[in-house]
Amino acid sequence: MDIKMLKEENKIFKNLYNNHGWELEKAIHAYESYLNQHPKDYFAQELLATAYAQSGETNIALERFLALYAQHPDRYSLLNHIALCYKAKQEYTTAQNYLEKLLSIHPMPVAYNNLATIFLQQNKPLLARVNLLKAVSILPHYAD
Repeated sequence: MDIKMLKEENKIFKNLYNNHGWELEKAIHAYESYLNQHPKDYFAQELLATAYAQSGETNIALERFLALYAQHPDRYSLLNHIALCYKAKQEYTTAQNYLEKLLSIHPMPVAYNNLATIFLQQNKPLLARVNLLKAVSILPHYAD
């Protein structure tokens, strides 16, 4: 996919987001309709999975994120989405494993933050604090 096409698709999805006011049912329907015509559009597939996750359809979202990651293992940010789905299912150890895998590939502040929230859910405040400090050390403006 060339950069011009990617920019155009990004405009389409920004319009969907803005026009639907992020009404998830409408957004899901719009993404599915779009994907019927463009089934290989990775970006749209990720947006659809995200919409499912935000609508509370965690199992559908998880299935889609796992499939996307299997097809695109270089998209390590999908590991964060997968972890958040497991976190929503209260499968904290599995979520933690995915976040740690992500962090071993690329130290993302958001992953440290998500790991901290999991540790808080498990009543492990010291581990939560350590991970929040790691997030802040990567992007100091997080502390503000």
